[in-house]
Amino acid sequence: MPRESSKCREWEKERRNRLNEAFTTLCKLLPCYDPSINTSKIDILRNAATYIEELQTKIKSLMSENNDDSAQKVKREEFRKLQERIKRLLSKNEQLSSLLRDAKITIPPGCAIVRKFKNPLYWSNRILPEQAKILQKRELESEGK
Repeated sequence: MPRESSKCREWEKERRNRLNEAFTTLCKLLPCYDPSINTSKIDILRNAATYIEELQTKIKSLMSENNDDSAQKVKREEFRKLQERIKRLLSKNEQLSSLLRDAKITIPPGCAIVRKFKNPLYWSNRILPEQAKILQKRELESEGK
């Protein structure tokens, strides 16, 4: 009989591991994911439900009759959220870089570079992607000099 109980324990352990991996995967998919914060399972589920509701609202607004206006609103809101997330990630990057420097650990090239993003110009949506790539190359070349 001891064999069966050990098998049950192994199966239960595997089930818990699969469940924990699923929660970790779900947490990583959420926009509020922060690897430095240990999020509880109930918070992960609540955040996922909230995020799904937000996405459903966005889909409904995009499918509505005022497609152009609502699509522009959604794009602007999404752009604003992405800018905020970039700012948070840049500040974390800066913090981590300073901690590494304080610990006298070498930082790989390009990892410690913190670029400040400028607000988009009023005409920024009116240039073609090819023109944007050319301008980006010029800017990177001028930064390198």
